[in-house]
Amino acid sequence: MKTKNKQQQAIVSNTIDYAIPPHRHSAMYLMHKYWARKPSNVVNEYIQAYSQEGDVVLDPFNGSGVTVLEATKLGRKAIGVDVDPFSIFLTEATAIKINEDDMAKEMTKLENAVNEKISKYYETDCDKCKKPTPVIQYEIDQNEISNKKYQCIHCDHKTTSKITTNDIERLKKINKKRIPHWVPKIKLMHNSRINITETMDVVDLFSHRNLIVLSILFNKIKKIPDKDIRLVFRLVFSTALVQGSKLMARTEGSGPSWKLRGFWIPPKRYELNVWHYFCNAYSKVVKGKAESNRLIKSTQHMLLHLGSAANMSFLKDASVDYVFTDPPYGDSVPYLELNRIWSAWLDEEPLFDNEIVITDSKDRKQKQSEKEYEKLIRLAYKEIYRVLKPEKYLTVTFHNTNIKLYNMMIRSATIAGFDLEKSVYQPPSQVSVKAQMAPYGSAIGDYYIRFKKPKSENDGVTNIADSVVYENIVVDSVKKILSERGEPTASTHILNSYSYIYERLKEQGYLFTLDVSIPDIINKHLGREFILVKKNNEDMLWLNPKMHNFIDMVPLSDRVEKCIINELNKREEVAYDDLLQAVYLTFPNALTPTAYSIKDVLTNYGEKTKSKKWRLQLNIKQIDSSHDTYVRRLCKLGIKYGFKVFGDVDGYRSDIQKLASEPKRLKRIREIDVIWYERNTIKYVFEVENSTGITEAIVRASNIEYHHKVKKVILIPASREELLARKTKEPMLEKSLTEDPWIFVRYRDFDSFYDKQYRRSQSPKDIEELHKVPGTKHKQKHLTTY
Repeated sequence: MKTKNKQQQAIVSNTIDYAIPPHRHSAMYLMHKYWARKPSNVVNEYIQAYSQEGDVVLDPFNGSGVTVLEATKLGRKAIGVDVDPFSIFLTEATAIKINEDDMAKEMTKLENAVNEKISKYYETDCDKCKKPTPVIQYEIDQNEISNKKYQCIHCDHKTTSKITTNDIERLKKINKKRIPHWVPKIKLMHNSRINITETMDVVDLFSHRNLIVLSILFNKIKKIPDKDIRLVFRLVFSTALVQGSKLMARTEGSGPSWKLRGFWIPPKRYELNVWHYFCNAYSKVVKGKAESNRLIKSTQHMLLHLGSAANMSFLKDASVDYVFTDPPYGDSVPYLELNRIWSAWLDEEPLFDNEIVITDSKDRKQKQSEKEYEKLIRLAYKEIYRVLKPEKYLTVTFHNTNIKLYNMMIRSATIAGFDLEKSVYQPPSQVSVKAQMAPYGSAIGDYYIRFKKPKSENDGVTNIADSVVYENIVVDSVKKILSERGEPTASTHILNSYSYIYERLKEQGYLFTLDVSIPDIINKHLGREFILVKKNNEDMLWLNPKMHNFIDMVPLSDRVEKCIINELNKREEVAYDDLLQAVYLTFPNALTPTAYSIKDVLTNYGEKTKSKKWRLQLNIKQIDSSHDTYVRRLCKLGIKYGFKVFGDVDGYRSDIQKLASEPKRLKRIREIDVIWYERNTIKYVFEVENSTGITEAIVRASNIEYHHKVKKVILIPASREELLARKTKEPMLEKSLTEDPWIFVRYRDFDSFYDKQYRRSQSPKDIEELHKVPGTKHKQKHLTTY
């Protein structure tokens, strides 16, 4: 009993309340395409945090099998449940132990059996040696072949050229041939949202030539005697299948690929040589199997079950130690309908009647409504609750900005009996700048929602939030998010903060029932609590300055910048993922910055090393090392002018207790680099920019009660001048500098002033004459705005 308590305490102490840097998919997850696959390293860390070796880990919505595969790698007993046989197939084929030499031998046999026969279907005459050679890809325009690409197997001539009369005649003969072996003559589910018409069959997705070739190839694969080798070659075939279809769009600057989620047959597309791309797929699978062979020692404790998450009767009550799952997000991804191109060829029938999804399919009317979706998702949560042990955890990932669906997900879990503990925003590995900045666009990344099964049954939350209460909580939450970020913010970051709003609702004892979207509430309050400001020609949400005081706000971008510089200063070189982890730990959830903004800081302050890591730029290091020198010189000048001085270096830390009436203000004033004062009145403050962001400097100085009467000076290095100039144009800084100007002095000008004139009799006003606008050659003698 004591051991269990200790184990449980260990798990609780490891709860994850921050984002984890997602890694690119490794080879075993690149073998086959799958929609919305979660980063395996993130799933791995969650499994480690919430379970122990030997524990049972369940994913009731198995999908591509990441949870089951990572749990098996970590020595857990893994269970995956899904209504899609393709999901079960893909997970099993990824996990199964295969002898790589046996694979190579089977590939040689297959090549000897079909290569020459298949190549005849793609034959053309080489422009150079005139001998027959197979085409790698054809270009299709409005259903007509226009060009061909090949590399001659005889003379190695490589070219893309026009289709000839002989090519057309060959194709006419091929189109008259019958398909020699089985192909899946199965009707696709009618769904206009994924471009499936009422009469579309699976075979309509392929050219007649490629159907012939695919039938020949798959017929040989089905006859492979060893069932495990056969399973993996079915995986190779399935991997190459889409490349053999009509879905290969032809666009500038990219190769053939399935570019859209759906079965759109583009007018400009490729027809690809099935055998050539099967060989490519084989190479990918060989790499993937080498990795899975190494990492997955045994599949003895892996169980894959074809069935519904809403009915897991094969599992006993309280038999599971941890659940990590990525459930269907309403109508976001109709998995079974999209995966039909694969499951049909594998001759497997999905359990369409048991799928938990909102679909536009006219063939599945009983599953169209949100009401039906919520009913089934509630049954699934009840089953998860039943099989999970008390005081154990469920992690649900979610990616959808539809407030109704988010409410359904949270509400269904709480009604089942779970306690909502935390929702962590998890950014993606990459995202376009356009997607980040789009006002009121969709959320970027996922929410990782943590639930806990209580020790004993509870009644859950019973209060219902009315529209006024809900709206007030949303407005207060968005205000807090903006205050914490301290800068105008793209709406995507507000949408990424649903978790904070739900935690506020939970704190006040409300059930999640209202379906008014956050953007709608923000729009309603524009001109009141919120305003839109322009940044980089995009609308950003900000607090109305008429209603808010920004005295202590340091922009998130400045804090992230400082965090990254500190990390780069700690070590000679730092891996990008380690930098991301440091930033994500420091700035969780609503504060989590985008990978793009982090890379922007690295571009300004870092440089890549030969080992593809990051280090602080040499000139930045040199500037940083000179900080104390400038502070000492400023202190010496202050003493020369007859001031009392306070400097953030040894020997100049005089008692400044009487310079502020409040402890909080005094604490911030003590952070200023250099102060000149007389009779307990501050006359000048100085900040040396290499250690202080400009906004942070403004915030520190604003704690002086009479700061408008104080001369404020920032020393700036030339290498950061352009960056500083851009910052001064940002809305919040521009406003602050307009109302309370600062003097900007370049390092080199101050050096010259100090070296040449220090011995002369002079006035502190001489320093003011050094003032220049950042990023320009223009010298200004008056403190104008920027």
